[in-house]
Amino acid sequence: MSASILRNNIPFRRTVAAIGANQLSDAMSYITIPLLVLALTNSVELSSLTIFLVNISGIIFNIFSGVIVDKGSPYKTLAFSCIAQSIMWGIVSVLILNNIKSIFIMIVSLITIAIVSQLDYPSENSIIVDTVPQESLGEASALGQARES
Repeated sequence: MSASILRNNIPFRRTVAAIGANQLSDAMSYITIPLLVLALTNSVELSSLTIFLVNISGIIFNIFSGVIVDKGSPYKTLAFSCIAQSIMWGIVSVLILNNIKSIFIMIVSLITIAIVSQLDYPSENSIIVDTVPQESLGEASALGQARES
């Protein structure tokens, strides 16, 4: 019964699709960032420094992400996050394809992706709580948590 409620809940299905897209962006960053910086600079140290800066930026911004989502609309915040991440990955791709080797622009783009991605989790949780009937929240939360797997 509860599975069919979730299956027919269009806002929940959209949220699950957004969770998948955002998780793809996160997974891409774990692989892409070190290889990209290493390819651009041939410096393991700069690659490690970039990973550190990207991760620390995300961690620090994560402190404020829930407040930002609570102050505004979780739907708009999640849409903004998805669109901004897509645009920033597009910018990174254009930089790579045009052989632009500005490490500063690359690092700023990657940090922006990390910061914006911190809005995903609190937005997704708020949307799930808003759109799913209380008796189905356990299953909906389990599907939402599957992103970490």
